[in-house]
Amino acid sequence: MGDSEHPLGPQARGTSQLLVDADAHLWGQMDGASGAIEHHVERSKKDVDVLDAIAESVLLHSGAVNSLSSARMPTRSPIAAVLRW
Repeated sequence: MGDSEHPLGPQARGTSQLLVDADAHLWGQMDGASGAIEHHVERSKKDVDVLDAIAESVLLHSGAVNSLSSARMPTRSPIAAVLRW
């Protein structure tokens, strides 16, 4: 089981620009309908890179996605967003 769940749906729709660390991976599952994320510390066979799933969701909601090196990320987090409102 994962160690956390977070709703992403409203955030993806309100995201103007997403910044993703090109070298980072966050293994787990993302529910496409609700946006709920289940993070796994270790990768299992059914896991996806949740950072990629979040990026796809932002693109589907007309947001922009930029992949940056860790050194160019604005925070230590592997993901950051600029919201539309």
